[in-house]
Amino acid sequence: LDLIKRGILQTKDIKMIVLDDADTMLFNIFDRDQVFHIFKELPAQAQICLFSPTMPGYVLDVMNESMKNPVACRDPTFPHPHFGGMQQFYINIVDHIDVPPKDPDSDLETKERVKLEILSDLLEIRNTS
Repeated sequence: LDLIKRGILQTKDIKMIVLDDADTMLFNIFDRDQVFHIFKELPAQAQICLFSPTMPGYVLDVMNESMKNPVACRDPTFPHPHFGGMQQFYINIVDHIDVPPKDPDSDLETKERVKLEILSDLLEIRNTS
């Protein structure tokens, strides 16, 4: 909101805004007011998307006050969602990154760069198979 008020962030070309974990983000009344002010700065045709594992009243209030024709889609399996066919896994690569000791900042930057390269390679492999 501060960037909008100072003219640093222009909103005239925004087509969509997405809030993930909207229930957490909108829980605090101060944050909710900030979000309302941001929404008011958006072009009339901008699409507002709120994603939330729960839909407490305050999230529904924001939807009703900020959106023209709000639609709430609920997961009937909540709180135990079933992601049929979706495979989830993780690979702990941090322990496998060997960086010669230098200054601590350089070491951290190098590890982060290597992690990014490994992630990029994994995504490339996944997309080609």
